[in-house]
Amino acid sequence: MKGFTLIELLVVVLIVGILAAVALPQYQKAVEKSRIMALMPNLRTLKDSLEMYYLSNGVYPNDSVADLDIHIQGCKSEGGGQLNCGNACFNYNGGEIFTSDSIYASVGQEEGCSSTGHSSTVITWYLDYSRANAGQIKCSSKVSGVCESLKGFLKE
Repeated sequence: MKGFTLIELLVVVLIVGILAAVALPQYQKAVEKSRIMALMPNLRTLKDSLEMYYLSNGVYPNDSVADLDIHIQGCKSEGGGQLNCGNACFNYNGGEIFTSDSIYASVGQEEGCSSTGHSSTVITWYLDYSRANAGQIKCSSKVSGVCESLKGFLKE
């Protein structure tokens, strides 16, 4: 009789399971990293526009990016300093948890900009003339190892 025994099949299933357990977190990290890298040019555009506004007016805009006269492809303003770009959201002075001295970029939005708690990664970029942490970029992510792997990319 030709074929595989039950033990041989169990060993193969075990090996495939181990490979999947190792590969899946690395795949999730790579996908999240690519999402972040895709939003960085838009984040840079927004930050540069806010800095130019500051240099022209001596203050950052109150609560709206409409004063900046920029258009980011694929994004729409939701008011209150929020730009919804599909699976990413940019917040500038949008509500109580956001301050006027930083920009928040949330990746992996599930329900638009109002649900920042559901995002998988948040990039905080402090503006150059902020009260604290001027020019610094901070990262927090629910996907393990993403922020650590972006240390070199998240420098101004």
